[in-house]
Amino acid sequence: PPTTQKLNQAINMNKIRYKLILLVVLSILLTPFNKVNSENFIDYWIEESKENDSIGAVYMKGEFLDGDIIKISIYADGFTTPVLGIAFHMIYENEKVEFLKYEPGKFLENGGDPFYLVDNNPLKQKIYFGSTLRREDKFPLGGDKLADFYFQNKNHEDFVFEFSDGVVSTLDTVRQDIDNIEWEDLHLSINENIKNTHSVDSQDVQASVFNTNPKMIYIMLIPSIFTLLLIISLVVLFFKYAKGNLPLSSQ
Repeated sequence: PPTTQKLNQAINMNKIRYKLILLVVLSILLTPFNKVNSENFIDYWIEESKENDSIGAVYMKGEFLDGDIIKISIYADGFTTPVLGIAFHMIYENEKVEFLKYEPGKFLENGGDPFYLVDNNPLKQKIYFGSTLRREDKFPLGGDKLADFYFQNKNHEDFVFEFSDGVVSTLDTVRQDIDNIEWEDLHLSINENIKNTHSVDSQDVQASVFNTNPKMIYIMLIPSIFTLLLIISLVVLFFKYAKGNLPLSSQ
């Protein structure tokens, strides 16, 4: 009978209405909760990454000086583990430039009186650089200039300077070499005056977190998937509710 059908329909509509209200309330309460927890989760892994992976960078900046002199400055940046010493090979183009001299920077000097070992091998087109503090010195964090290298330009316009065999050490008897250091090479052009610039920020750290923890990507998708399913459920229930409220055909 029409009366019974209307009664059943009203009961079903009430159930759908309650489900809609419940889902709306859940979406309001849980979406900010998931957002906050996602941000906290990223922050937690960033801190863990800083402590365990010791993110940092060593990079170059170039500058053209008077008298066809090229100045290449080496910088350390973003180190969260105390640095005992740094060593690397700088590869340069011997047919384009001639090595003149080097000057120490402030990064390790801030910790004490470091030893320096600098040797130029024109045949291999390499400069061997090493600098280390003493055990009683203070080991720096963060970053600053490591050294300046000066070259004579042999009438060329484009130059490439590269790192190889780079090592950054800490006073750790278990693991002396710090992992996950980003070594950035330099392309320098007189015409375009291209210079590398670098800064380690939260995006760098977060990218490294995802690289070293691939499962993080799937974990971070959970709130988005939940929200998407919630929206789909709301849409389905809305259409059921709307359809149920259409006028009944006369029987």
